[in-house]
Amino acid sequence: MGYIIKTDDSARLRLGIQSRLYEQSSVDLISRAGTLRGRKILEVGCGSGAMTLNLARAVGHQGTVTAIDNSPAQLDASRELVRENGFKNVRFFEGDVNCLDHLDNSYDLVYCRMVLHHVADADHAIREMVNALRPDGHLLCEEPVIHDGSFSFPPSEAIDEFIRILRSCFIVNGRDYNIAFRMESVIRNLGLTIEHYRLYHPLLNSAKDRLLYAMSLSDLAPQMIKNGIIDPSSASELHEKLVHVANSETTMTWARMHSVLARNCSKA
Repeated sequence: MGYIIKTDDSARLRLGIQSRLYEQSSVDLISRAGTLRGRKILEVGCGSGAMTLNLARAVGHQGTVTAIDNSPAQLDASRELVRENGFKNVRFFEGDVNCLDHLDNSYDLVYCRMVLHHVADADHAIREMVNALRPDGHLLCEEPVIHDGSFSFPPSEAIDEFIRILRSCFIVNGRDYNIAFRMESVIRNLGLTIEHYRLYHPLLNSAKDRLLYAMSLSDLAPQMIKNGIIDPSSASELHEKLVHVANSETTMTWARMHSVLARNCSKA
C-alpha cells in the first residue's frame, strides 16, 4: 500500500520544510536511545533521506544503517543525499513496513517517522518492527496527528476546511490515521518498556513555512479529486485561500508529532 500524498520530485520542497521542522526534536530523541556508535540501525520509511543522514552520523563509520522504503524514487533521492554527504555506512532496500520478516532480529534501534499513518494496519507494522529488534534494543516511532491540534490565529476557515478534507481522504483510503494517539499503548502491549514519550508542536514562523498547507493540498489534490472528496475547481479555490493565509501575519502551527521511545526488555 503506497502513500496517498505525492513524494516525487515536485514534493521535495514540502518534504524538506516538513523534515526541518521536526529534525532537532528527532535527533534529540535518537540520542536518548544511548550510545549508537558502532551499532546497527534499521530505518523504516527513509523517505528522501533527511533522517538517514542523522542516523548514519549516530552510528559512525563502524556502524551500519539499513534504510528501506517502498518508493524507488524516494530511495534514489535518499541514496544520492547520503552519497553527496560522504557516508558509506548505509544500505538501501526497497521494502514494505508490513513485511519485515526477511530481516534478522539484530537491530539496536528501529526508527520510523511519519510512516505508520500511511498504512492500513499500523499495529501489525509496529509488531514487524519489534520483531526486528535485538534483546535490549530500542524502538523509536514518531507520528503526526494529521487531523487534530493544528491552530491559527486569527482563525482560518481555509485551514479548517483543509484539515476536514485531509481527514476524509485518509478515511476513504483506509489508512490508520489515529495511530499517533494509540501508538504508546500498542507498543506497551507488545511487551516493550516505554522510556520516553514526547509531543512536539512546531510553529510555522515564515511565509515559506506557512505554505505547507497549500503545498500539501497540491500534493493530495489528485487523490482527493479521484475519491470525490473535492472537485478541481474547489481545490484550486482552496489552494488560493491557503496561499493568502500563508502570506498574512497569521500565527500558525503544523501537525503535532507524537513520539515514543521504547526498549525491548521482553527478549532480554
